Amino acid sequence: MLKKMVLLSIFALFLAGCSGEDDDTTNNSTGDDVGVSDADISDASSDADADADASEDCDDIGDVCVCEPDCEEGLCGDDGCAGTCGCDNGYVCEDEICEIDDHCVVDPDSCECMMESCPGGNLPVEICGVLSPDCFQALAEDFDATSCASCDEVEFPGIHAMCEEPACAGDLAAVDDILDEPVCTCYRSDACIDGECTDTCGFGTDRGHFCPCDVNSNQCASGNCLEVEYEGTTERICTVQCNSDADCPSYSSGCNFSVTVMSNTVNYCTP
Repeated sequence: MLKKMVLLSIFALFLAGCSGEDDDTTNNSTGDDVGVSDADISDASSDADADADASEDCDDIGDVCVCEPDCEEGLCGDDGCAGTCGCDNGYVCEDEICEIDDHCVVDPDSCECMMESCPGGNLPVEICGVLSPDCFQALAEDFDATSCASCDEVEFPGIHAMCEEPACAGDLAAVDDILDEPVCTCYRSDACIDGECTDTCGFGTDRGHFCPCDVNSNQCASGNCLEVEYEGTTERICTVQCNSDADCPSYSSGCNFSVTVMSNTVNYCTP
């Protein structure tokens, strides 16, 4: 009987031990798996996708991501999307900057366009930088009326205004310096006839300003043949009346000579 009770006690202890191991195993397993549920993994994946979407430009249809070109006005070259930033009409790309290539496309009414309009060759657009607004206006009006005038291979838009309009008197020397030759060679005392310089001072009539003349004023186109004093000399020349320097041709030294007859004073232009 005693032997039987001992065996039952040992068997009961064995069962209790097995039950404790199962509890420990369950507890350990639960501790190792904390924070790694399927729901947590799904949330982390959604956050990563949101971060990726925030860094790209995507449209609302089909969730298609595209590259937005980075182009600024006046600049050209690489657009950052394996493409090229171009220039507007009339411009050409030079060292990633859009430079004017055709002034007449960019601004048909500009001085630069007018300088490039003569078929004999483009004049330096630097000329526009030395022209006063009044002189440019005079050139534009003459150019509209006569287009490009040429004489002895000097071709200039609005050359009559450049050489005869008082508004251009102060700009003429600077224009000559840029061209490295006197643009008004044929428009001083000479005339351009059939594309060649012709000395009108030898004409019987219609002689140009400051041509020599005798007492007969009919020789002068202006009708004024006077003995004029200027620069320490006295000459009888064809001249024109004036009230100020602005009334004299651009190649004149100004309204510098006066004649008084019976208390009436008349001023004349000098060479």
